[in-house]
Amino acid sequence: MKSLLSTAAVLVSLAAPAFAETSSATYAQIDSEIGCKGSATDIKKDLIFNTKYRGRTVTWTGKVHDVKNGKLWLQTPGSRSIGSDFDVEMDSSVDLMQFDKGQTVTVQFEIKDYMGCFMPLFGKNGTLAAK
Repeated sequence: MKSLLSTAAVLVSLAAPAFAETSSATYAQIDSEIGCKGSATDIKKDLIFNTKYRGRTVTWTGKVHDVKNGKLWLQTPGSRSIGSDFDVEMDSSVDLMQFDKGQTVTVQFEIKDYMGCFMPLFGKNGTLAAK
């Protein structure tokens, strides 16, 4: 009986919606820890990213670099990157046709992944943040 109850509890917890924990981390803060200028080794950067940032919800402002494949490609204010600093897969309710290159937007999204210091940080479930 105890095993059956434990199994039921696990199934209920798996079915319950998971809400991402909010983080006040900035792009600059994350970049300083796991970006190209960070002193941590790659394995330590992975650990930092997975324990402190992956799955957290952030609200960041950036300039539209491009819109492709359902994603906003954004540069942080003052960016020297020739590409984007962070790419956010936007929620399907967001009309991506409303954006122009160079437009400043504030988005709220869940941090999904990073692929090393020369690649942008990736996010998902992006929405426009209230102004």
